[in-house]
Amino acid sequence: MAGLLIVGLLLILLVAILASRLNQRVSHSLETAKISAEDQLYTAFQQRERAMRARLQQQEQRRLRALRREKTAAWQPTLQAIASRMPEHAWLTLLEYRQNTLLLSGLTLHLKGLAEIEKALGSVAGLRPPRAGETYRDSEGRWLFHFSMAEEDDNAVGH
Repeated sequence: MAGLLIVGLLLILLVAILASRLNQRVSHSLETAKISAEDQLYTAFQQRERAMRARLQQQEQRRLRALRREKTAAWQPTLQAIASRMPEHAWLTLLEYRQNTLLLSGLTLHLKGLAEIEKALGSVAGLRPPRAGETYRDSEGRWLFHFSMAEEDDNAVGH
């Protein structure tokens, strides 16, 4: 009977060892699964974050494009006023806006056209009267002119 008791105790000990090893394996498997799940969640989070940042960047680009369109559209009445006032024998070759000043360059066929241009540009809403810049005659006999027109204030032309 003592032999049977020893065998029973050995079986209980063996079952306890096997249960302990099984418990360790299950714990290890659970820890591995937990780490894997955390890695997947982190990867998914990174993907969502990248997508969100890309969306925000696209929205900002759209906002900036719309703002540029608004600013460009605000110039339309001013540019139309300038175009309608230009004498027929004169034309503009360059328009540039820099530091609240509109720079105009162009050509005219007659010297008296310069005075006409200056007078015509003097009544453009939102801009101060033009200041004449460099003026000279080219090899073809045309007069090249440069004028600058500062804004009356920051919002005069709607910019």
